[in-house]
Amino acid sequence: MSGFDDFERVSFSKPGMVSGLPQDAADTLGMLFDEWSMHYEPNLMRSTYFNGREKVRNLAVSIPETLARRVNSMVGWPAKAVRALADLSQFEGLACDGDDTLGLAGIAYGACLDVTVQQAVTSAYKHGCAFLASYLDADGTPRVMCRSALMSSALWDMERQEPASAMTITGVDAKTRQVTSLMLFLPGRAYDVRKSEGRWTATGIMQAYEGVAVTPVCSDPQLDKPLGRSMITRPLISYTDAAIRTLVRMEATAEFYAIPKLWLLGLEDDAFDTSSWSALISSINSITRDVDGNVPQLEQVQQASMQPHADMLATLARMAAGETDLPVSDFGIISSNPTSAEAMAEAERKLTRRADRQNRLFARAVKRALGIAWCARENQLRLPDLSAYTPVFASTREESAGARADYFQKVASVSPSYASTDIAWRQLGFDADSARVLSSASRGQQALDGLTALLGDNGEGAHDVDEAGAEAGAQSGQGGQTGVQAA
Repeated sequence: MSGFDDFERVSFSKPGMVSGLPQDAADTLGMLFDEWSMHYEPNLMRSTYFNGREKVRNLAVSIPETLARRVNSMVGWPAKAVRALADLSQFEGLACDGDDTLGLAGIAYGACLDVTVQQAVTSAYKHGCAFLASYLDADGTPRVMCRSALMSSALWDMERQEPASAMTITGVDAKTRQVTSLMLFLPGRAYDVRKSEGRWTATGIMQAYEGVAVTPVCSDPQLDKPLGRSMITRPLISYTDAAIRTLVRMEATAEFYAIPKLWLLGLEDDAFDTSSWSALISSINSITRDVDGNVPQLEQVQQASMQPHADMLATLARMAAGETDLPVSDFGIISSNPTSAEAMAEAERKLTRRADRQNRLFARAVKRALGIAWCARENQLRLPDLSAYTPVFASTREESAGARADYFQKVASVSPSYASTDIAWRQLGFDADSARVLSSASRGQQALDGLTALLGDNGEGAHDVDEAGAEAGAQSGQGGQTGVQAA
């Protein structure tokens, strides 16, 4: 997609006659276009607020419109709300209970899921949902493509609780901003639809999976909103607008605050031979009496205080913090009294609880997208049994290394097999590769200890024990709890 940016408007008229597209698919494409058109403006608005390009919604009461347009004030609260939660959804890879018989490791690596999933999570928090489209490329390699809701739409199947159809825009002309290509996903089939010389043409895409090869990644899905809700909510948008207006008023007030407001009473028009600014900055100024011999009077008007604007901005920041479950300090409001440890922990718990709930939803979406990609590669109609695979996200809680080590030791003393799992070593703070090596070594050591206890430690058969232990360690490196990194 050439030259596309979130905050640039895209022009897309409903395709009329599409060559090569069956009538039922054309009707579905029309409904998907209507769905996309209905949500495009709200999604574009949220992208604008996220990118800090929102405009001043001036009330035109205390600030003239000309001045409001000249002041370039921005508030980054919507981006802060999205990124603070997205940072708690760091995808680390897959954990497999046993051998990776389906070969999902290769699919995850080829699809760069460590990057793709993070982009999908951020986009989902921004617009309410994102989409992972699974398909085979021209070389027959399974891919998982991340698409934003700003350029995609889907119709929801309430009975099956999955997409009934989906459309995603894949090409936009850099000059005209006209859509030039899209992908249409239907149950058991998909189409690559392109526009050339004013005519639309559809080409079928090989798809073995019997359903729609698109998986939604949703933020806070509800029964009445199965495709999720954006973190940039209407209250947060309202608080952001009010904060921008407050900053504009502060800017205007600061201009008057910077120069003392002086009134000289009883002067002729030609009293100042030099400019007013020169008179203001001069160290010594003198003024003669008027024609009647009276001395002019000098009065200074007291400047308006900036404190009410600062207080209003702090109030809006507290309201935005309550809406997003973020501490108010994240919005730039620092209290003179340091925040207590209990208050900070409570603010963290609210956010981590939401992140933990979301990570479970994201994990299910990642697993389904990989399963569909496997169906494409293996030419299978239905998803395989994926119960042995667990997408792993980094811990949402900040814990010290000592606390993690203490937890590891206590659990391993009760259940020795815990120390031989990838999950245990991940919880200890190691990455996926290190966790896999350490868990394999732990399983090998456990096998060796078991053989030593069985044969006795009197030296008999020591050579056999060493060979058997080495063989058991090699086998345990293949089976058991296997970590699959997606990067």
